[in-house]
Amino acid sequence: MQKTNIPWTDYSWNPSVGCENNCSYCYARKVHDMRHKAYLAGKKLPIQYAKPFKEIQLFPDRLEQPLHKRKPCKIFVGSVADLFSPSVPFEFIDKVRLIATMCPQHTFQILTKRPEVALKYDQQQSGYWPKNVWLGTTCENQEMWNERWRYVSAMPSVIKYVSHEPLLSQIEPVGDMLPDWAIIGCESLGKRAGRFQDGFVEAAIKLASFYKSLYVPVFVKQVSINGKVSKNMSEWPKELQVREYPKASPERR
Repeated sequence: MQKTNIPWTDYSWNPSVGCENNCSYCYARKVHDMRHKAYLAGKKLPIQYAKPFKEIQLFPDRLEQPLHKRKPCKIFVGSVADLFSPSVPFEFIDKVRLIATMCPQHTFQILTKRPEVALKYDQQQSGYWPKNVWLGTTCENQEMWNERWRYVSAMPSVIKYVSHEPLLSQIEPVGDMLPDWAIIGCESLGKRAGRFQDGFVEAAIKLASFYKSLYVPVFVKQVSINGKVSKNMSEWPKELQVREYPKASPERR
């Protein structure tokens, strides 16, 4: 486990590494493949960079890491992976779930772009998730909301959340169930950082206002302003100066 600069969590935990998706905005893939090239060139880097990002790697030796952290904290599961990639065996996910069960003092935040696989896991494995596990999906536009959220909303988890990062278009959340938490942020890495410049602030304000009107906690991560990515809340419109957590969340430590 490593301390992280991601503002809505405390640590990243990666018992698996890699993802078969090829999202153009994936920071993890860009960083990993850059280091993979350096590894092949003879640079001394961790073994996880021996393979390209699209090849899923499992690290069973990392499974017990949360057990050694006694102080309660938020743990982002799979910051450089998708735990529900098709190449990750359900038996391995069972082990991740078991660790979460053994660490009730921590909050485990799982974010996937394959909620249909997550739901399949729940159905096949009788996947009861302990209340300290939050399950979420990324919805960067309306198409992905329509496609992905319905699976998350059907999962047997206490906290279900959505990440609109990067927010790439206007989104109208529709359906029978809203998330328990929503993250909003612009694209933040590489030459295309801050993409969706002209409409981002308007779309983000509209989305945040919609959630807040229905008492859904909102966490704004970063904002695109005048062609640049801003992480300084004082520069943002007041409507976006918000960083809330679900009621089940312990206070930020």
